[in-house]
Amino acid sequence: MEIYVKRDDGQFGPFSPEQIEECLASGALIETDFAWHAALPDWVPVTEVLGTLDGGNAPAPLEKDAPAKASPVKKGGSKKLLVASVAAVVVLGATAAVLVPRFLGDQGGKPPSENQPEKIAGTPKTNAPSVGVPDRVGNTNALSVPLAPNGPSSTSFEAVTQHLDTGGSFYFYLSTDEAQGWVRSGFDEGGKLLEQFGPMLGEENAGQAAMGFAAAKAFYKGVGLDAIDGIGASTRSLGDGFKRNVAMLHRDPAKGDGILWKALGTAPHELDGLTLMPAETAYAFHGDLDAAAILAWAKTMVADNYPAVLAEQFDAMLAHPPVQQALGAYAGEVGIYVTLDFQKLHKIPMPEVETTLPGGPPPIPTVPGEGVAPIVRAEDGMEIPEPGLVLTIKVNNGDLLAMLQGVAESMGMTLAEVDIAGVKAFQIPAPIPVPGLPEMIVQPVVFQLGGYLILASSPAQAAKVIATQADPDTGLRGTAEFKKLTKGMELKGNQFTFMSGQVADLYGKIIKQGLAAEAAMLPESVQNIFVQLMTLQVSGQVTVLQVLPEGFLLHTHTEGLGYDSAVLAVGTVVPVAVVAALVLPAIQNGRSKAREAQSMNNLKQLGVAIHVFHNDNDQLPDAAKWSDALLPIVGNERAVFISPADPGADGSSYAFNKNLSGIKLDALREAARTVVFFESDLGWNGAGGINDVFTLNDHYLIGFADGHVERVSEEDLEKLNWNP
Repeated sequence: MEIYVKRDDGQFGPFSPEQIEECLASGALIETDFAWHAALPDWVPVTEVLGTLDGGNAPAPLEKDAPAKASPVKKGGSKKLLVASVAAVVVLGATAAVLVPRFLGDQGGKPPSENQPEKIAGTPKTNAPSVGVPDRVGNTNALSVPLAPNGPSSTSFEAVTQHLDTGGSFYFYLSTDEAQGWVRSGFDEGGKLLEQFGPMLGEENAGQAAMGFAAAKAFYKGVGLDAIDGIGASTRSLGDGFKRNVAMLHRDPAKGDGILWKALGTAPHELDGLTLMPAETAYAFHGDLDAAAILAWAKTMVADNYPAVLAEQFDAMLAHPPVQQALGAYAGEVGIYVTLDFQKLHKIPMPEVETTLPGGPPPIPTVPGEGVAPIVRAEDGMEIPEPGLVLTIKVNNGDLLAMLQGVAESMGMTLAEVDIAGVKAFQIPAPIPVPGLPEMIVQPVVFQLGGYLILASSPAQAAKVIATQADPDTGLRGTAEFKKLTKGMELKGNQFTFMSGQVADLYGKIIKQGLAAEAAMLPESVQNIFVQLMTLQVSGQVTVLQVLPEGFLLHTHTEGLGYDSAVLAVGTVVPVAVVAALVLPAIQNGRSKAREAQSMNNLKQLGVAIHVFHNDNDQLPDAAKWSDALLPIVGNERAVFISPADPGADGSSYAFNKNLSGIKLDALREAARTVVFFESDLGWNGAGGINDVFTLNDHYLIGFADGHVERVSEEDLEKLNWNP
């Protein structure tokens, strides 16, 4: 029987009769508390509730599945893990204690309420179905969906929806008042449970758990999450394939001024970062970030919720002269821009792909040199536009630039002073090579321009930024795509994000190229669906976030998904995701087996080759030259030495047992269990022992002295013969 308890400080439960008896004995419950269970019509004094069970008999023993008494915590183990577990149990337990009774039906054992009138938000204007329509749990109610409150209301409906577009394809409002109430109740109940069960943890662990719980509660409030009282969103077509998405995250200023509402700016302003973005910009983010406010908040959080020694260490870090100097130089804005220059294309090699598809047996020749399942590389690879990177920081002075120069010198690298379009800049002395892209130049340059410290990935990139700052209309904001995306949009705010439609095209090609290797057996139409799903959020778009006194307002113009499409896409994503979850693992498994079969074939050929070498030389090859010795025997087919699962191997995916260097096969004891070859990353002519064995699967492929090949588990490796 589950019993609920009601005290002046709240209602909680359920408890078992045995737990009620223990609480009465310990004084945790007193005679002024009330209790109730499903067989009672109303609340009774907690001292009398046990007498109402089974006609006044003693409380029944706990059911088999009833909660057991908490056991004392064993000493030892990880205290951090223990504290984390306790905190999780407390919070989850508190949440369950609050939420579970709410979801029980009126006939399902929910305790009766007392003086708890229903909230009335006003008379619904429209959309009210007929009275007497049964809901999904069988209760008969008058269901209604109000378009707006009519009369007094405590919700943020009007404050939120005044910013949204009406008459579009999507319109949404959510009041968070009840959710916030659940969170607050969860913290309250968690605190009570921690107080009740804390003694079982021991003094030290209970103290750490209490500290962590208090910090979590303070963090929730300090961030400002408790002030959110409404969320709204809308989508409306702008024509020509473009949509406008609007979202509002509303807050109640009376509930606090958390760091969330300070860190991202205070009021909308001109987006000066647009004057630094070159025309080739494919992705850009630029926005306010108040580092000083964040650190000040963190300092208060640490001081109020953690031991004094930790607060002292944090204060000492903040007081460190370089930190203070950096904070004094920083002016509250940061940005990152990625450019794609389609006038400069680079070919990148694509992953090697087997010609043998999953589901069919790979060719396994038995005679060295007769042929091996070929490994092919895309001849042309994939052409990508030259990428570039720009980082920007708004500054008050030149201190950050001087600090960067000092850091470079401390690393033994003096930045060379250069002139770029009349601007003094400092660059890395020599270009940094990019693997696979020898024609691409990466030579970071740092300089100050227009109140910003700017780091560009190359001198050419720096020159583009400088030219854009001199004439912003030659940069991103002067491009046809940007003008089309921002038509009718107010470009004042605190955070700005841009993505070019060219990114979606390039990303789609990369995804499709990957599918060509991993899902070659799927029809092209199915591959196209995968590409569409994986690029849903990658489209031409501009987003501006404005920090208003009442919260965050976001405007997005996009040629991709609106909020309406995002909701509808779930219906497509779910079945396709299910199919993908079933099909792709099977394909991957088939490819893995094909690769393993080919690798075993390679080891068999090497086994035949080593016997041929032994017949000709009356001994095994020198371990330091074994690959060179066997290459002619396998018809100079270097592919025999490369596992298809290890296409980037340094000449060989296999190693020779160094302990067998130059010995006679007749000298081996039990040749069928003596290791000769194994998968490894030691490269061409690589030789080693058991510590050098490598696996590309969940087991090891081993070639033995008698010529056969086996799959061997890790625990069986040591049982093999590694010495003659």
